[in-house]
Amino acid sequence: MFTITSNDSWAIRSAYDWIKFSPVNGEGVGSITVDVQMNKEPLDRSGILEVIGSNSREKISIIIRQGSKGLAVDKDKISVGSEKTTERLKISTSQSWKVSSTVEWITFNSESGSGSFDLSVEFAENPEGSVRKGYILITGDNFSPITVEVSQEGAGYRLRTDVTSLNFGSSASSKDVVITSNDSWTVS
Repeated sequence: MFTITSNDSWAIRSAYDWIKFSPVNGEGVGSITVDVQMNKEPLDRSGILEVIGSNSREKISIIIRQGSKGLAVDKDKISVGSEKTTERLKISTSQSWKVSSTVEWITFNSESGSGSFDLSVEFAENPEGSVRKGYILITGDNFSPITVEVSQEGAGYRLRTDVTSLNFGSSASSKDVVITSNDSWTVS
């Protein structure tokens, strides 16, 4: 609440729909009640009320500031290749937050914090042949949770050996060969 003192009639206006006030006009002394709607955005916001005198054309601006209780991230999906890699996820908020993953192959440089933060999301290598999927969940006490869908390409089918050639002397002998594969294989 604030008070207007004038020897003229006056009116109040604002271009911000989240700021409500009453009365909207009057004459002489008036007490003005200001109400603001909930700020669902992740950052603080500011608006202006203008008090205008009818005859004097005098104008006074009153700045209204409101904190936030929201959260936003810069991506709702993250897709990466099969190799080990790190992606950034920007968290925008003025509140405390926690982050977790539904899968074990994703880790973070921080699992909790307060305020805006550039989160590093590390993906372990995907040695499998198929795409794998999971979710990142960001939660806090004062906002609705946010889910980020993640997917990682598969390595494709591959077959590897620990050697590319075997050399034997003239006598009978044997050597071991290590085969690494994410698919079935046969030797012929």
